[in-house]
Amino acid sequence: MSKQLMKKATLNDFLAKKLKKEENANKTLDIKVTSMDRVLVVKKPTDEEILDYLDDIGEDKSARVAIEQTMKLFYRKCPELQNTELHESLEIKDPYDVINVLFDMEDKNEIMEQFATLLGKIKEVDKEIKNSSSMMKKRI
Repeated sequence: MSKQLMKKATLNDFLAKKLKKEENANKTLDIKVTSMDRVLVVKKPTDEEILDYLDDIGEDKSARVAIEQTMKLFYRKCPELQNTELHESLEIKDPYDVINVLFDMEDKNEIMEQFATLLGKIKEVDKEIKNSSSMMKKRI
């Protein structure tokens, strides 16, 4: 689009943008876990959480690190998995262990593919999840 056809942003445009951003911040997604025939409700991570996630993956770029960090972020955004009664029933000490106790690699792959849609179109996030997902498919 040429510069002549583009409109300048107005106060109303900024206010509408702010409202849309606030609505998106409260977004949730039902993630289907086929092996359970159930869905888990997961909240959209904040920008800060996504940046921390990218920092946690770091320069390593290994499938293991990307999968572990993605599943940790998923855990932190899924209230059902944080249930202390669930942790006690599964006899786990580290809450993040609930992921490995409940889900195999096929489940994790399914979860990660759906969770990626909630993370948005951040190139590094999308690339890491896709790379990890494709590596898992090759190994399964």
